[in-house]
Amino acid sequence: MKIGQFERLQAMFNGIRPLRGELVGFATHDPDGYPNIAPVGSMRVVDECTIHVLQGMLPRTLENLRKDPRAAFSVWKRPTLRGVLESVAGKDECAGYRIYGKLIEEVDDPDMIQREIPYILPRIPWVARRAMKQFFRKHLRKLLRFSIEEIREIG
Repeated sequence: MKIGQFERLQAMFNGIRPLRGELVGFATHDPDGYPNIAPVGSMRVVDECTIHVLQGMLPRTLENLRKDPRAAFSVWKRPTLRGVLESVAGKDECAGYRIYGKLIEEVDDPDMIQREIPYILPRIPWVARRAMKQFFRKHLRKLLRFSIEEIREIG
């Protein structure tokens, strides 16, 4: 990757705002190859090798991962007039990223899950953080750790 490219990728993935409709596409497939794409807001790119996903309400995704640990994540910028003009002028570097990874661990440890929540909460407007924190505690029951296999730019 080019210098600074990983930092832009990490900022884009980790800066999504779920309550604004910004989510990451999380793709798996079943044993017959039928794709499953789920929206997630409780994930983050930890470093150049690792992604964490807090899982609670994606039973089909988890079932698919247990049969085949491969997954893909996708995020793209919300189009803006400035972004469109920069793209037309050839100044925009990319519209988003796809990360291909492999599930390496399912963690059931409540302490590890609680340590992950402070990375996700800042994406939520402050007026909703208390309610979302309770929602997270009640519904997010696993930490899924992925190794990053490949990163591709979109656009």
